[in-house]
Amino acid sequence: MAIVGQIWDTSSLTAPQHELVRQAVEVRSRFPWPLLSPGLLAGNEWSTPGKTVIPVNVRSLANFAQEAAANGWIEGIHYHAIRVNPLTGKLVSHDDAVTSGIVESDVASAVYGLFWFYGLVEVEETLVQTPILFIEVFLAEGAHAIDFYYMLPTGKRGVIHAIMCSGHTKHAWFQPTPYFEMPGEGFMAFPIAGFSDVPVTLQGFSHQAIEPALSLVKKVLVPTIDPPPPPKPVTTRLAMNAQPVGGVRGTKLADFSIKLLDANDAVNVLDNSTQVTVAIQPGNYNTRTVQAINGIVPFIGDIFRNLTGTFYYSVRASNLASIVSDSFIIVAEGTPPPSSEYAEVMTPTGGHFNPTLWVRK
Repeated sequence: MAIVGQIWDTSSLTAPQHELVRQAVEVRSRFPWPLLSPGLLAGNEWSTPGKTVIPVNVRSLANFAQEAAANGWIEGIHYHAIRVNPLTGKLVSHDDAVTSGIVESDVASAVYGLFWFYGLVEVEETLVQTPILFIEVFLAEGAHAIDFYYMLPTGKRGVIHAIMCSGHTKHAWFQPTPYFEMPGEGFMAFPIAGFSDVPVTLQGFSHQAIEPALSLVKKVLVPTIDPPPPPKPVTTRLAMNAQPVGGVRGTKLADFSIKLLDANDAVNVLDNSTQVTVAIQPGNYNTRTVQAINGIVPFIGDIFRNLTGTFYYSVRASNLASIVSDSFIIVAEGTPPPSSEYAEVMTPTGGHFNPTLWVRK
């Protein structure tokens, strides 16, 4: 997906600078950056409504302290840094940055990146020569954009703030907390560690992008959307699990069952509610209703004490088409087969039942 142009305005950049931004947000990062769009359009106390993109600027940030001294604290403009001074190796301290135009002696003179509250990301121009560091710095500043244009308007900042401070001192998200103790600054590492393959080298922050906080923050930022469960199978028809076999009057017939099939003709093993009614026909004898167990409805075999002849089972259930079984014969003891359509039922060892059993061929 072309995130550059949709969220990030790189029109002021050279081709190599643009490519590094593209690599950062479209190749190395998996964060869904379009989540920022509603917040950009809505605006906030620093950013006017109607924004669709965040401009990106690459320039020399070597005069960070001097810029701060010249401007002091301007409402809506936040002078801060994300890393060590590239010239001296010293950590840049936010709360030492300028108040009333006075620069503290230990304020670093240069920074690698800046995020401006009104919606602007700037990256130190010399980092183009170190692409992986450029990408890390850009994603770190992009984390502030996630904060201001996604977390803040959706209420996620408060949840993430609580997670990051669990087991720590409950620092304010930004000022008056000292820079390296600010959860809002430590948060820069979380989208990098959680949504990219870029190594995190940010140093000195009290709130680190490590477990278990990292996984919890990821879940809040981009909740995992589980795929919808497959539709529950629906019973569509009845079927005999096996056809009945006839027998001799006064002798119990074999138990039998009805299976409940879904649209794929598979047993609907999730059906434990369908009630099936079975009766002996003709005559509607011994009508009884049994509830399904895992898609099977079991019935105890009948005993024909006084009747002989040809019978079948009628099977019905609410909202399903009724079915009938194959016919079967009940004979009196010693009765010969009624016709050549019937054959004697033999025992498993090849012997004869006593009394003789007959079944339709």
